[in-house]
Amino acid sequence: ITGCESMKILQQAIDLARNFTPMTEEERSSLLARTFELGKDGKEEGFKTTDVFDGTTRNPDWLG
Repeated sequence: ITGCESMKILQQAIDLARNFTPMTEEERSSLLARTFELGKDGKEEGFKTTDVFDGTTRNPDWLG
């Protein structure tokens, strides 16, 4: 599993998955309201909104 370099970290991930409880609708709404302004235009997510981080745009032969 990517990001699990040790048994301790793997066990932490397993424990989290076993004990996971989803957010309530109220918690989700609150989180979205708090993050809306920062996330609304994608400015902070250039890896999603630009081709700057996408090597295939400069190397289309990689796609076959």
